[in-house]
Amino acid sequence: MRGSFLRLDQITGSARKTLANDEPKVPDIVNNIYAALVIGPLVICFWRGTWNLMDMLLFPDDEVLRMFTLLVFGLGGHLFFMLLQTTLDRWLDVEVRPMSFYLLSRVYTYIYGAMCVATWRGGWILIDRYSPPSLVFFIEASIVALLLLGSVQSFCNVAGAPFVNDSPDGYFDVPTYFKSKPFYIINRCRLVT
Repeated sequence: MRGSFLRLDQITGSARKTLANDEPKVPDIVNNIYAALVIGPLVICFWRGTWNLMDMLLFPDDEVLRMFTLLVFGLGGHLFFMLLQTTLDRWLDVEVRPMSFYLLSRVYTYIYGAMCVATWRGGWILIDRYSPPSLVFFIEASIVALLLLGSVQSFCNVAGAPFVNDSPDGYFDVPTYFKSKPFYIINRCRLVT
């Protein structure tokens, strides 16, 4: 939970208080209960509300145009923010400009969340509109998707739960598999051909 009230040291700048055995003062169980009972429902409300607002306000009479717009906004926005991540990290350094960081990081998070919802909503409209409602099609589509994920060694993206970075350090950094191996896609294409 980035910026969680359970990590007040982000605002005060002081080191996190620890117990004698180097455990955090707020136990993990309290953090997990807070995440399950407060943060989880709020995330669901955000997704559901944003999803419904997009349906009601964005071309309500033209589903194809809405789908196209949502996919462009979602996928294009993800690409744009990934290209900007080092610049944002440099501009909004929490040590240099703490107020700017806390204000703009929340705006960034809201916009990024809206882009995630837009991508999913556009994708669901695409699936609902253009795929046949048959079990065979979905089995075939799942096999193709798994083969594509396997070809770029990305099964870990499906099987692993996302992790939470509860620190202002690297707030705008989006970890990607391809950062660690330059030109991985190009090398992979050469192996296939």
